[in-house]
Amino acid sequence: MPYSLTSKVINIKEEIKKKSKRNLSSEKENIMTEGTKSITASPTVTTTGVTTDATPKEVNSNHETSLSVAKADFSITIRSQSTATLNAVFQRLMDVIHATVPARSIRGPIRLPKEDKIHSRRVDIKFISETQLRSIAEQSGVKLSDMAGEDRIQDDGLIVSFDIE
Repeated sequence: MPYSLTSKVINIKEEIKKKSKRNLSSEKENIMTEGTKSITASPTVTTTGVTTDATPKEVNSNHETSLSVAKADFSITIRSQSTATLNAVFQRLMDVIHATVPARSIRGPIRLPKEDKIHSRRVDIKFISETQLRSIAEQSGVKLSDMAGEDRIQDDGLIVSFDIE
């Protein structure tokens, strides 16, 4: 099923690109509605003005014509005095990242120098949207701050921050 969804979305995008070059907006709408009828998924992804229903797990993020929403390079840093807690949470985060993101997009885990009694770990993820990043963090139990660059202290004492590279 994921293959047919991906190929259908790619075909729709290619048809829309061809038609948009000729400025036929009414045909764009026909193609868009035709494509959304055959796809039965809940989240909405918008790309180049066309809205299509698709779940992120079913869309191949490696394909250059796949759906994308403002992607950037992010890093997540986790700090704690307790190495046991830090390692456990960071391992959960890495497991979710490896299950979600292609391996070539991941740089890490990176062990940062200890400051006072605070241990730090960081992972860099290339070419990912902020919504994907937040989804990964949520699945792994890590709570990110609302803004990049800000620290967020969690219930277990971990300090989590994410930055846009």
